[in-house]
Amino acid sequence: MEPKGALLVMYGCFTAGRPEPEGIARVLAAAFGVPLLSVDVSLESEMENRKGDASVTCDYEYLSGDLACNLSVYGAKEVVPQPSEEELTRALARGLDTVVLISRGTTPSIRKVVTPQGGTTFAGFRSADRRQEHSGLPRPGRG
Repeated sequence: MEPKGALLVMYGCFTAGRPEPEGIARVLAAAFGVPLLSVDVSLESEMENRKGDASVTCDYEYLSGDLACNLSVYGAKEVVPQPSEEELTRALARGLDTVVLISRGTTPSIRKVVTPQGGTTFAGFRSADRRQEHSGLPRPGRG
């Protein structure tokens, strides 16, 4: 089922907390200025029960590790005006009461961090394999 209108990948972020789909939907409805019924929030792997007429959709995936959730938000081009990445990130952090991390330009290892209180900073990340290489701890299968 295809959502209405042409969708644009608008935002991608990670959260430190594990938000509930209902909370994500509530924040997105407010941020995009659409009714709650016009928002679809589904597990990334879920394809069967999506709202085909949603104006705003969000795929989420729970993660293990320091970051608990990955969100991919899409807005139909008919939704005007759309929030800026900064506005949406702040709304998610505040509304979900968790730290939200977004990409910083073309450097994927650096993320902008936004707190629920509105503070911002930057953080650098290494893959799990690189963290283990530098920690002095043995990697699985390497003794």
